[in-house]
Amino acid sequence: MRVRKKKHGAERIEVCSELLIKDIRDLRDGFAGIFDDDSRPVHLEIGCGKGNFAVGMAQKYPNINFIAMEKVADVCCVALEKAYASKEERQNDNLRFLIGDAKLLEECVPANSLDCIYLNFSDPWPKSRHAKRRLTHSVFLEIYARMLKEDGILRFKTDNAGLFDFSLEEFERFGAEIIWQTRDLHASEKNTDNVMTEYEKNFSEKGFSICSAWVKLPKKEESNMLKELVLGSRSKRSFLPDKGIPYDILKDICDTARYCPAAMNMQPLKYKIVQDDKDVAALLGITRWASALDKKLPPENHAPTAFIVICHDNNVVEEKPIFMIDVGIVAQTMMLAAHEKGYGGCIIGSAGADSIRAALSLPDNLVPKLILGLGVPDEQVVLTEAVDGQVKYYRDSEDIHYVPKRPLDDIIIK
Repeated sequence: MRVRKKKHGAERIEVCSELLIKDIRDLRDGFAGIFDDDSRPVHLEIGCGKGNFAVGMAQKYPNINFIAMEKVADVCCVALEKAYASKEERQNDNLRFLIGDAKLLEECVPANSLDCIYLNFSDPWPKSRHAKRRLTHSVFLEIYARMLKEDGILRFKTDNAGLFDFSLEEFERFGAEIIWQTRDLHASEKNTDNVMTEYEKNFSEKGFSICSAWVKLPKKEESNMLKELVLGSRSKRSFLPDKGIPYDILKDICDTARYCPAAMNMQPLKYKIVQDDKDVAALLGITRWASALDKKLPPENHAPTAFIVICHDNNVVEEKPIFMIDVGIVAQTMMLAAHEKGYGGCIIGSAGADSIRAALSLPDNLVPKLILGLGVPDEQVVLTEAVDGQVKYYRDSEDIHYVPKRPLDDIIIK
């Protein structure tokens, strides 16, 4: 159902801005400064709708901090106003709102930081080809498991029996422990403590039963650390201005790449670190970023603050196609190393070797192969499942960059 656009929505949200976490990236370092008392447990509701549940829970449990997340700004506007109007009734300042997509949580919420996650009446996405969009799909369960503490709980409510059956199967497949479940919440022993959403109240009054489950998700082994690094090191094309990368860190990124495998162990690659404003501008002028988009990137005043140019040194060994494997391995390793240190960037292959050599006055024996534009990222990148083979990346109206990835079953040869 399309949400009717709220008149003066942005202005109304601004009035309640003291309750709003303005940028999801503010959560990367935890909840210090978000709440008056950050020692309290933190609960997250994903898809808060018009806010009845979040406001009710915050009033009922003053010693718990609540974050209510909603993807649609105009819907969150209503929730914010409701919370703002009732703030005097709450004993503590323990409720904040967040506007954004649940897929952004993976990059921005610290691991083992949440005590509880609520999924209340999420979109059932009834078509089977859209199963991976359901918030109880294992794709999302992995994200929740990382964010939840060891004893954290996922609480789930829905009026959709099909979604409930699917979710129970996903929980079992994921290895989760179903602590409690019911197909009639309002007739159960836990209804005493239940706080209803607007949707729930409406449907229960019409006689619909509400299904619910409390689930403990298994913590993943440390072997997933590499996957998390890869997921977090997506190409970034917009950077915070005046946030440079210290030379020693750039040098350390190159040092990490130095240990990469090399064809025949010849190690012919050399690295040019570029930080001088004039040289950075010169490289920026000869590169193309995300050429499939109509929008010019990086945005004005959001350019990378440094480049690393990966070069093949013909004085070590003459160029051969096999050495391009070295280039790819090194480029990915540098991106992972940068992300691990809190930076990000983009691997660029659009500039010709002669143009790069001329811009930096490189000697003839050095052949530029790839450029890494680096800085402190200032954009949100979301990985999605490709539908019907459509893999072209795109940006939405809020300038969030979406990268469709082919499903695993499509790339495994059977």
